[in-house]
Amino acid sequence: MPEPKQTPAYMDQLKALRAQRGERKDLAELRKQQMQQEKAILAAIAEEPKTVPDIAKETGIDEQTVFWMINALRKYNKAESVKKRGDYMTYIKK
Repeated sequence: MPEPKQTPAYMDQLKALRAQRGERKDLAELRKQQMQQEKAILAAIAEEPKTVPDIAKETGIDEQTVFWMINALRKYNKAESVKKRGDYMTYIKK
């Protein structure tokens, strides 16, 4: 989809929509929190493979979030699964 031309009328409409919706600082704060969590998880798995419960315990991040973040890190080639330990897969930083 081509980007709209940034005419003065377009920019005025954009400003009006932003004013109507309000600031989206909450999204910026959420992204900042996610980046901090990503760094903590990568630090936790930098030296040795760990399971999701181990990572959650070490970082203080809940297991569901750790699981979600690990899958995102695997998708973007920042982490990899190594082997299964008991009922859980272990993960390490790439």
